[in-house]
Amino acid sequence: MLKKVIAVFGKRPFPLFLALLFSGLFFSSAYPQEAAGSGQMFHLLKHSAALFLLQFIAFSLLSASVRRHIAHERENLHPGKKGGLLLWIFVLYKEGVKTVFGVSMTLGWMAGMLFLTDYFRDQSIVLPMLLGIPLSAVAFLPAYLFASLLDHIPYPLRG
Repeated sequence: MLKKVIAVFGKRPFPLFLALLFSGLFFSSAYPQEAAGSGQMFHLLKHSAALFLLQFIAFSLLSASVRRHIAHERENLHPGKKGGLLLWIFVLYKEGVKTVFGVSMTLGWMAGMLFLTDYFRDQSIVLPMLLGIPLSAVAFLPAYLFASLLDHIPYPLRG
């Protein structure tokens, strides 16, 4: 059974395994002992399945990005060098910094949108939406520039 799942998801099943692990931990930690037969079980399964799907997408995108950056950095190394563990650590560190910055920018964007919606709630819904367009552009531009800057930092041990 496991071999069939690996065949379906390719040679790199880590996004699947990580999503299964974390959604399984969520399910097992939130499983109510006294309500095993009630309707809460369905809601817990539904939330665990949604969490699995979103984590699978996130881990797949992260895995593809890391593999792409590893391949790009290996092309720029001297012939005969593979980079090894330090190259992996370097790429994972860059991806982690980009993720933390992106989450911070997303939270700031959400706070700005909530402020606009709350401040202009007496007007129509169209006004906060129209004001949210420049806010989205202002929040997206630094995030994009920061990610581009980090993508252009080369591996320091090209040797």
